[in-house]
Amino acid sequence: MEEDVNVPLLLSDDPRVHDSSFDNSVLAPTALSRKSEHYAPRPAKNLPLPPTTSRVAAQRPSSATAIAHQPRKSFKPLLLTRAGTNSRFPKSRAEHPFAKGFEVPQWRKLAVHLSLCAFGYPFLLLFVYASRQRSFFWSRTMVGVGCGLLGGLLGWSLMRIAERILEASVWATIIHQSRLPDSRTSGVRLKDLAIHSNSSMSSIAALRLLWDRYSYPGTERAYRSFYDSRKWSFWIFFFILNAVIGATLPFVMARLIDIGIVSVLQHEIYSEVAVNADISSADIQRAQSLVNVVQDPELAWTLQPLSLRNEIPGTAYFIWNNDIVYFAEVTKSQLVGGGFGSGSFETNTTVPSSKTNDATESLTTTVRPGSILRFPRWGLRTKCANIPDLSNNIFVSTSNLTYLFTPRDTLRNIFTGFGMDLPADFEVPINLTGLMDASDISRLSDGLKQQEIAMKVFLDDGAGYSLRSTPLNLGDLGNGFISLETALIRLNTTFTPHGFFPIISSIPVPDAHGFETFLGYDATVCLQLYEPWIVEVYNCTVAPPISLRIVDKAAVMADMADSEVGALQETRVGSPLIDKSVKTAALNSTGLAPVWMVAHQNSVNFYVKDNVRSGRYLPTPTIVSFTSSSGPLAYASLLPSSYAHARSIADASMVLPYLVGSAPRLARRYSDSLLTTTSVHTLGMACLLVGICLLGVVSALWVPRLPLDIPRRDTGVFSWFAAFGFLAGSEQGELTLIDDFAERGLRKGMDLEDLEVILGEERVRWTSG
Repeated sequence: MEEDVNVPLLLSDDPRVHDSSFDNSVLAPTALSRKSEHYAPRPAKNLPLPPTTSRVAAQRPSSATAIAHQPRKSFKPLLLTRAGTNSRFPKSRAEHPFAKGFEVPQWRKLAVHLSLCAFGYPFLLLFVYASRQRSFFWSRTMVGVGCGLLGGLLGWSLMRIAERILEASVWATIIHQSRLPDSRTSGVRLKDLAIHSNSSMSSIAALRLLWDRYSYPGTERAYRSFYDSRKWSFWIFFFILNAVIGATLPFVMARLIDIGIVSVLQHEIYSEVAVNADISSADIQRAQSLVNVVQDPELAWTLQPLSLRNEIPGTAYFIWNNDIVYFAEVTKSQLVGGGFGSGSFETNTTVPSSKTNDATESLTTTVRPGSILRFPRWGLRTKCANIPDLSNNIFVSTSNLTYLFTPRDTLRNIFTGFGMDLPADFEVPINLTGLMDASDISRLSDGLKQQEIAMKVFLDDGAGYSLRSTPLNLGDLGNGFISLETALIRLNTTFTPHGFFPIISSIPVPDAHGFETFLGYDATVCLQLYEPWIVEVYNCTVAPPISLRIVDKAAVMADMADSEVGALQETRVGSPLIDKSVKTAALNSTGLAPVWMVAHQNSVNFYVKDNVRSGRYLPTPTIVSFTSSSGPLAYASLLPSSYAHARSIADASMVLPYLVGSAPRLARRYSDSLLTTTSVHTLGMACLLVGICLLGVVSALWVPRLPLDIPRRDTGVFSWFAAFGFLAGSEQGELTLIDDFAERGLRKGMDLEDLEVILGEERVRWTSG
């Protein structure tokens, strides 16, 4: 049966309170001492003193003379009435299951801690997966939230477990200091004790406790070795380790998550900029002055010196409706303010340059790297077909001329391949009488269909490769340029052991040593279309601009549904570009005939200079590239596809760059989206979680017992009430001020700061045991 028990608060420094009538099994710290007055305990009315009641004695150092007992003043004890269990059958004290000298393990807290460690990794993965493919800000925010939550929970759990270690160290310090024989130095000051009571989970409090143990002599092992030789400073350092790790867990976890930045192309948001991608009137005038120069067959002038050939822009080609479209790459000089392309035809600037015309270039006019630029550019398509029946369609004249006849059906097939009709001029039969000598006409093959052919004439100049070009459209229609080219291959069979030729000459040709050799003939005809295309180029920070893809076959930009990325709703950001000098209309070829003629003849002259004009019809690397082979003696047979590719590559690098001058043109800039790729450093995170788990296990299982096998105490309100004897109150259950403290300046309703000043230097000491 339970009964109400009143436990009194005893405050005294009378020696009589230490006689054998008091039980010392339960220790209690002393209360506040007085210099001149001594307090004797007085039991509460009609309440016997329980045998297990703690007692508190307060002392202050006195003079060397004996302390005279002053008359005692009466006081009201603070009593708290409560219902308690029957004290005759006390609960047995729990023991550690496998380690003596340590407190009972904190099984519940340990289970919570282990659960957090076990589920921490998958919990963190949720935030990692959610942070992928986002902007860096949101990715870092989500990773920070995940690491903060998990790190905070693990740190909180770790500190809840390790808290008992610091609490045990605090009470051990009180006990050690209280057992000094000198009453003037024994005990711990209240202001020191208050720090640990207020901050029981603080590393600062732990450091202060280390200082207290260094300052108080009672904690030295020399004074306490006979009853407690344990290294309490080690356990304080162990608590600090827990505190530091717990506080830094969010930061460390965040460092174990890799956040990479990926530049992702996007086609939805754009701004308007200007690039140097068109021809100005000044460029056309300079090109006009070069037409006669480059068309002189004896001079065969080219626009680039040999030393600058490696600076010729590269080429790019893409497949569009089963056709291959070739482009000249954009140069850096086209993307800066005051820059220009090769089509400016400036002196010493016949190749693209990174220099600008304006030395005081404004950076605001520079196209920002890391973006897609979309604007119209000139592209090239080529279709070729070998001329059939060369035994009838080639005629070698005695006047050092070779006549090559192309059947009309062959031409028609090429034009049809581009969806075009054969021009009317080719439908008209040619008049051979006005083009050939009568003696040569009489020697033509009977199999030649003179009413259904076109003709080209080549000099017998010893060149293995000869080219004749006929412009069909010089850009007057505004939609581009068209050229029809005929190529004749004549090679000495001595240097083509693997060669296959439709026809071999019947008349021997002497070599350098006078031995008879023969010539192998092959021929092809090609149709070239120079057209405007909408192309995207990527402007990169670490490499030259590179073409990405064809957007549309058009001369002006427009919003469109992209077949590669689906339907898009394009949105312009910023103000529209308003500049009269910037061309915004469709890319147009009208008036550009001089520019195209100079550029095209420049390409032809490069081929002419590549030939060995020694009269021996020797192969060259260029000629061998028209076949499927490679090597000096590896010429096999002329392939239309190989020739078309080689010829297009040449014109893309030596014709198309000159169709870009110094005139600015409107372009759309699609800046890259910077997205993240997030991943966890698995090994590091696993090691961290395992380490946190083990640290929690050690902190939960090995909390040292208090000296003298005293029961566990913490820094909470119940432990202080039990220790100071404040489990008592008035008979009506109200807390009242002890009368005897009035002379020390204590009164009801005092500010906390005043209490700290008055009581801070008072010492608390453990009196029992």
